[in-house]
Amino acid sequence: CVLPKKHRIPKKDFSQLFHSGRRYIGNAIDLVVAHTGAGQQATVVVPKKIAPLSTSRNRLKRQMRHIMRKYIAYMGAGACAIVFVKRAGATGRELEDDFTALAARARILNEPH
Repeated sequence: CVLPKKHRIPKKDFSQLFHSGRRYIGNAIDLVVAHTGAGQQATVVVPKKIAPLSTSRNRLKRQMRHIMRKYIAYMGAGACAIVFVKRAGATGRELEDDFTALAARARILNEPH
C-alpha cells in the first residue's frame, strides 16, 4: 500500500517543497503543489492532532495513497503534491472528490477525471 519509490517525495526535499509550494484548501484535505525537475511525486500527511490513534492515521494514509496511485500517472511532469488530511472521519469518496477538485484547481492533472 505504498507509492513506488520513484513517485515518493524524499524526506530531504519535503521541507523545501512544503514552504515553496502553492496551497489549495479543501473540505477534507489540503493540497500543496510545487513543480520540480523530478517526475511526478506525492506524499500524504495525517497529523496526530487530526487522528490521535495510529490505526486511524494509517487507514487514512492508505486510502489517500490508493487514490494517489490512480491519478499520479496523469499528473504533469515535475508536479509534486503534498496531501494533508484534515478530517479523521472522511470517507474514501470524500477524499477522492476533494483531491480531484483541488488537483483540477491546481492544474496538475493532464486529463480530466
